[in-house]
Amino acid sequence: MECPACKADVDDKRHRCPLCNYGIRPVAAPTGRRPPRYIGDKGEDSFDTKLARSYRCVNCRSYGADVRRIATTGTGYSRIMNWQLHEFIVASCHYCGLIQQFDPRVVDQTHGGWKTLDFLFEI
Repeated sequence: MECPACKADVDDKRHRCPLCNYGIRPVAAPTGRRPPRYIGDKGEDSFDTKLARSYRCVNCRSYGADVRRIATTGTGYSRIMNWQLHEFIVASCHYCGLIQQFDPRVVDQTHGGWKTLDFLFEI
């Protein structure tokens, strides 16, 4: 296989070019399902796990990221009371450290009613 960035010959088993560190393809998904961890678990990977495996950095074009969820306050009264009502998915590139934020209401489509429960525990 030829690296698109530096045109060097790269082994087919590699995911990155050893010369220029260019991401050639994402890390393969594990085969089969994982065993369920709790009652009601379907054994599928979460959105965050899938994003970490298939994320491609727009800066260095490499694959792979650390993915976390953060909660932030808004403006006005929620900021004074420190109610963290806004949630974001944050992906940081393994190689260059670029951080991108995603809105879970748009990309995840599986958000639950945890915000109400969080609000009640803050009171």
